[in-house]
Amino acid sequence: MIVTLLSPIFVVNWLNKPLSHIYVEHGATDYATTKRILERFPRSEIIFIDDYKDFFNRRNQNFEAQKLSPKLILAKKKSDYIYDGSQFVQEGDETDYFYTALMLNCLYDCSYCYLQGMFSSANLVLFANLDDYFTSVINFLSERDDSHKQILLSISHDCDLLAFEKVSGVCREWIRFLEDHPGFDIEIRTKSANFSAIQDLTPTDRVLFAWTLSPPIVEERYEKGVPGTRLRLDNALLAASSGWPIRICFDPVIPVDGWREAYSSLVEQTFRKFPMKQLRDVTVGTFRMNGDYFRRMAQARPSEELVYRDWENKNGVISHTFDERHEINDFLTEQLLNYIPSDKIRTWS
Repeated sequence: MIVTLLSPIFVVNWLNKPLSHIYVEHGATDYATTKRILERFPRSEIIFIDDYKDFFNRRNQNFEAQKLSPKLILAKKKSDYIYDGSQFVQEGDETDYFYTALMLNCLYDCSYCYLQGMFSSANLVLFANLDDYFTSVINFLSERDDSHKQILLSISHDCDLLAFEKVSGVCREWIRFLEDHPGFDIEIRTKSANFSAIQDLTPTDRVLFAWTLSPPIVEERYEKGVPGTRLRLDNALLAASSGWPIRICFDPVIPVDGWREAYSSLVEQTFRKFPMKQLRDVTVGTFRMNGDYFRRMAQARPSEELVYRDWENKNGVISHTFDERHEINDFLTEQLLNYIPSDKIRTWS
């Protein structure tokens, strides 16, 4: 008789599939988003709670174990709907960049992601009260003093909303909201291959899809659960060909052995046939993380190789040294200039 021993990862996934349990705040039960999701997962165990923070923020959680089988928490956001943009984002002076936290955490598991240091839990929180977000945006726009600057609001900042779109439908609701409310654009950041979830919508230049691409050597080592580079690029090309504005992100660039050849090949593969009319810009960045997040990431995932690299800690930011950052940015910029003009390239340094 042959006995096959199952790996711990397989056992956990077999016993508890992702979203096998859905936690619902009592205050979030009546929202359309909540009802839609619960109807979609009739076999999930539903557990009602008073406040998502009691479950999401509790101590002594195992981030790595939770990543194997994340649970979903449906909650009501009660305040702080719009935040100033991060210092780690490459935006031009002509744009006021803000973000909103519609969802906490991500389906994917990238080794370099700041979320693993930001949150003690790997479970997913989705705020179901979209109308409160929409009201907040309307009020925010009416109260602005500097109204001549373009506003770009990232709705997929601490998550990947498009990856979760077939479950939540949130991107679709925001795009519909835009139709009747001018004065701002939205950015949807993603590593997904899930464009089909909103492909039926009419394109608008007020929605910027930002796809992050990595060469296979980086994707396979550091981007667990993420669709392959070819699938992501195909989705970005399909969205561009359909008429949507696209931002391509090479961020973070991870200098592994052979990184120059790998990223040079990726740039050529990306822009060889890209419809340039739909390319808003390209962002290039190196690894960087808030120092406190990095410390907590190292504690939660001590086996992660990136933790032990020779990083620079300057002004509370963990990153490559100044010279290393500029070497990486200069190389990627040189490659990009073979295909796109310099005013479409934004770097974080």
